Amino acid sequence: MKRSLFILFVVLVAASLFLSPCGGASQMVFQSFNLFAHMTVLDNIMLAQRVVRNRSRQEAQTVAQELLRKVGIPEKANAYPI
Repeated sequence: MKRSLFILFVVLVAASLFLSPCGGASQMVFQSFNLFAHMTVLDNIMLAQRVVRNRSRQEAQTVAQELLRKVGIPEKANAYPI
């Protein structure tokens, strides 16, 4: 059950990154997520920011913590997916 809840959390975080260009009705995106079990929730969220967007560790951490606050689970930052 915990794993299902964690997967739901990741979907919510990813969905919050996609904003409608018209600002109108919400949209849903279905994707398959592969998380690194040896990394915390915070580290998993920071990874793409550091690799793809070339953000510093501090900048990626700030964005990741804001995303956790946005979905209401900042206390999960140091949890592991499994």
